[in-house]
Amino acid sequence: SWRDAKKIKKLFDEYKLPYSIKFSGAKGFHFLIEDKWFNPKIKPEKKVILCQKLAQMIMGVCGLKSIDNKGTFDDSIYDDRRIFKLENSLNYKDGKEYVCLVLNDKQFENWKLENMELNNVIKNVKFFKRGRLTRTHNLSEKELKKNVAKFIKEIK
Repeated sequence: SWRDAKKIKKLFDEYKLPYSIKFSGAKGFHFLIEDKWFNPKIKPEKKVILCQKLAQMIMGVCGLKSIDNKGTFDDSIYDDRRIFKLENSLNYKDGKEYVCLVLNDKQFENWKLENMELNNVIKNVKFFKRGRLTRTHNLSEKELKKNVAKFIKEIK
């Protein structure tokens, strides 16, 4: 999943999108583009459909086999009743505790599963004023909103 996530990150960086990446706490990664970057005229239920379509298009553009780790497109991630896993929450898997951790670029590029184990995160990550680590590419809010709109238009 890390190799696929690298392709998505590269695409998002090329479009200079405002996004953050977090390790899911299991075996995957979550990319977040906050709602504030989308056109406010788009209704919430339309945004869910839009994000689902964008994920399918990103799979094609990036040459990905899947968005999940089962080899299929997991459309359950767009269920509006599904709970979004909080940053820094814990996931107990295979006898270990992993942290759902927001990653900076260095942490993402050097990602290893063992680095996400609770004890390693406690030792190596500074949490004070960490936030979501949204990549803004040193652009204004207006430019970032424009980039998101352009991305949506072009990726369709």
